[in-house]
Parts: sequence; structure tokens; C-alpha cells
Amino acid sequence: MPLITALPDNSDPGVQDLIVCVHDPLGTPVAMTIKASTLFGFIKNRLKQTGRVTANRSTSSTTLAAIPDLDAFTLVANRNYAFRAVIFFTTNALTVGMHFGIGFSGTTTTLRVGHINPVTAPTAGGSALAHGVATAVDTKLLATTDGPGTGGAMTVIEGLIEVGASGGTFAFQFASETATSTTVVRGSYAFVEEID
Repeated sequence: MPLITALPDNSDPGVQDLIVCVHDPLGTPVAMTIKASTLFGFIKNRLKQTGRVTANRSTSSTTLAAIPDLDAFTLVANRNYAFRAVIFFTTNALTVGMHFGIGFSGTTTTLRVGHINPVTAPTAGGSALAHGVATAVDTKLLATTDGPGTGGAMTVIEGLIEVGASGGTFAFQFASETATSTTVVRGSYAFVEEID
């Protein structure tokens, strides 16, 4: 018998179970079957989940809400995840800030979020930056009162979440500082990846 042989899995014609030949303590070969659904389920849960904003997303609400396209990351109970978002955005004036946060419908053991955000209009010499940290979901990471205006800017959000006993849906959030339009621009992206 070869060391590894693949046989069809009747539940899905495109997926195969694995039969692995192992030896018992006396050296007798024994076939062990690994269900494809178990193997692929493990691999899938360890993959990096990604999201990309496919169209400009605007808000004039001052309350944090999920950013469409960056709001459907599934986190499993009792696992740890690293996350990062690179968000391009505009505000309708230099005197309007944009706020960001993290949402999660499950429970957390630990949440550490870092955020770097421009607080002035972009110039050839660069923008003034602010940074903030948070340890709770649904919390504005920075209370900025100035923004890049229509020239646009980029912000970075990074962190770690240790999921507690309940898994759930993870989302990056946004809000306007005032009740005027602010926009997350198409092409912004994020990833969430399980880590040890």
C-alpha cells in the first residue's frame, strides 16, 4: 500500500478523503482515513480572510457602523487573530474628522488595537499624524476633529483579538466627526488571520 492514497469522498465529488498508511507498534501497516471535510475545515479556518472595498462608502452618521465590504470576517471561539486595515478616505472639509473602530459580535478575552490617522490636509511635506489605541469594541479609536478634505488620506488600523467562548463576526467601523459626509474610498482593504 502506498504511503498516502486518495479515495473519492461521496459527499462532494470534488473533494477526496485521505487514507494514510501508518504502522502499529509491531510494524503492521494500518490504514487510517482522514475525512476531507475535517481536513479542509481545519485548513479553511487557518486561512487569511480578506476584504476589499468595491465602491466608495459614505456616511454622515456620528455613530460607528460597519464599513461595507470590510464587515464579514468570521472568528471562531477560543482562537487568536491578527488584523490589519489600510483605509483610504476623504472628508467634505478640512475641519471634519473621520472616526474608525472595531466591531465584533462574539466575546473577547483580549483586544489590542493601534491606529495611525492623518489629522491635517495632505501636503508635499506630509500630514500631521495622530495615533491611538483601544481595548474595547465599538469604541472610536481617535476623536479627530480635522480631516484631509477632498484630497484624501490613508489610515492604518492594526491589532490582535483573542476570541473568548463565543465566536462571531468581526468588522472594521467608520463614522463622521460631524453629521456631514465622509467617505471610505474604493480600494481600501483589510485582512484577518488566525495566529497561534
